[in-house]
Amino acid sequence: MKGVIVKGVGGLYTVLSCGQKYVCRPKGIFRMQEIVPLPGDEVDFDSVDGVINSIYPRKNELIRPKVANIDTLIITLSAQKPYPDMLLADKLTVFARLKGITPVIAINKSDIAEDGRIDFIRQHFRGTGFACVEVSAKRENGIKALLDVIEPGTVVFAGQSGVGKSSLINAFMPRLMLEEGELSSSNDRGKHTTRQTEFFSAGNGVYIADTPGFSKLNPADIEKDELSQYFPEYGEYARHCSFSLCSHINEPDCRVRQAVEDGKISKTRYNNYIEIRNEIIASKKY
Repeated sequence: MKGVIVKGVGGLYTVLSCGQKYVCRPKGIFRMQEIVPLPGDEVDFDSVDGVINSIYPRKNELIRPKVANIDTLIITLSAQKPYPDMLLADKLTVFARLKGITPVIAINKSDIAEDGRIDFIRQHFRGTGFACVEVSAKRENGIKALLDVIEPGTVVFAGQSGVGKSSLINAFMPRLMLEEGELSSSNDRGKHTTRQTEFFSAGNGVYIADTPGFSKLNPADIEKDELSQYFPEYGEYARHCSFSLCSHINEPDCRVRQAVEDGKISKTRYNNYIEIRNEIIASKKY
């Protein structure tokens, strides 16, 4: 039979097939080949013996959490506390585009947003083409609008602890009743509540994952001169730079830097581009 791994715990994997779940073990050859099945993997399995026989080729794979075949990455930011980590958000958008995943920005806690916070986040992503949706998991506002921008496939939520990822998933599918975390009073950071990755069918071909932690860009995954192509708002301007391999940092007559100065590209996001590029350089020791 063919199915999708939706959960893995202690060497046992739950496979969803035709609406039924089967607990399976991978064949011993996987260990010899150093292949570890991941949630999101499409597999062939024996439902009688409970054995995973083969894993179909993956189109992508996340490092943290370990999941495969992701179609949409919902990057969740808070319009209240904790203060949004825009550098992390930009790393996640780069990672998503690098892996062929569609990034979507969800601005949670919009019902109690601090003054100017939502506008700041929206302006940060202007020109990127990323869908940016205001939601409130608590009041279940904007949930349909967020669902409307998700294509059928596998969906993972990412972002800081405390931004409400599990709360949003509960708003999508209340029957799950996932454990929700509270902010630590000492530092306004969230407490991790998700201990393992598990996919849930939301119907219509959509699988939503609740994951522990979040993935971020490993600088070793990308070359410094490739980074700018993962900032889609640069494309229109980069084509008119004087240098074909313009880094958009020090070269003269750089149209990207001019667009930043003119307010057409977010200066905060541009500064994060420089920070990410410097991390790539440091990791590779050019």
